[in-house]
Amino acid sequence: MHIQTLINSKLFKQESLKDFLWAKNIPLPLNYHFILIATGLCGSSALVKFLQACHITLCDESLRRSAKGLYFEHFKTLQSPASYKIISYVEHWNLNLKQRADFLARVKKEVPVLSLIRDPISMLKTGINHPSSGGAKRVLRLDEDFSSILNIKKYYINGFASNALKHKKVLGQAPNLHSLDRWINELIFCQDFFVKILKNHKIFYMDMSEIMPDKAFDSLSKLALSFHFLEPKKDKTLFKGQINGKLITYFPLFLELPLKNKAGKIIKIILSTHQIHPYLKHCDELLDKEALPFENMLLYLAQDELELVLKESAILKQTKSYLQDFLGALKERINTEQNKLYKEKDVLNYLFENKTLSKKLFYILQNNLTHIKQNRADIVSSWKYYQEFMQFAKHIK
Repeated sequence: MHIQTLINSKLFKQESLKDFLWAKNIPLPLNYHFILIATGLCGSSALVKFLQACHITLCDESLRRSAKGLYFEHFKTLQSPASYKIISYVEHWNLNLKQRADFLARVKKEVPVLSLIRDPISMLKTGINHPSSGGAKRVLRLDEDFSSILNIKKYYINGFASNALKHKKVLGQAPNLHSLDRWINELIFCQDFFVKILKNHKIFYMDMSEIMPDKAFDSLSKLALSFHFLEPKKDKTLFKGQINGKLITYFPLFLELPLKNKAGKIIKIILSTHQIHPYLKHCDELLDKEALPFENMLLYLAQDELELVLKESAILKQTKSYLQDFLGALKERINTEQNKLYKEKDVLNYLFENKTLSKKLFYILQNNLTHIKQNRADIVSSWKYYQEFMQFAKHIK
């Protein structure tokens, strides 16, 4: 029986079909245009949002915990009628090297690879500062103290918790520079692995600096021409802020009002950003845009729900007051949290004082960046902190 006929026949339940396709080593359908390789700490979430804004169909990242799950999600996605599809391997270290290889072995079509990269020292800085909301609740009520939301941000102080890294999830109130050794390994710095696995593909490198707010729109426009997908729309709102900026772990959240919509459901205001929800428009009736403490944030209600709220003057007044108080307190809290964060110079100083760890990183980077140096020496030359580290580390005996 032809594989597509088998899928359409519904002889298998989803889980059984996934096991069958994986066991038979069935290649992924060949209707993808390129492969995206993006590891954590490099702005992968932002690039994924930007590509989606260009009408590129990507796989659901929630199934990245297993190679089989990632494969099957891609298999289903590639069956969809969407016109421009890609293989997206966005790694957050849930797969070890063998599992990654098993997944990529089922990618048979020789298409270009887009690889997102970044100064390794900046990657380590972001790793050390990486926050977690710890599964905190995402709903506030008008009669409720909002301190629980202000206190949700915690930090990984034992390295990132994942299946492949085998780190226990330990959270603290501030980043821990002494956990730096947990971030220095060949699962995180893995470019050489991808070069070997994808040796029959042409790899194009994009530095994270190219997707920062001042360059992102122009970079995606150029990328669209090179990879033949739709250019981003002229509305640049999505590209003006950082996806995982200061508001990471706090947004999105919901403010529940003591009012029901026509369907009998409680009305909830969405507090988010233009990057998390690029298709939602800010409601000036709730708070004037100029009064918002963060340039890229928005408050959203569906039009029919907004009309109901506007008819309830007491609730509207209470809502505005609550939002002003909460956002003012949130701004102060974010300033406090920002002062806890380490900078690249802190990472460098720690490495300079720990020569054994520096030597380990030196050898990993020497092996890991060969292909990038051969093909995009200009990017490596632009990495200020990497150059400073290598200048120091090459003299370690």
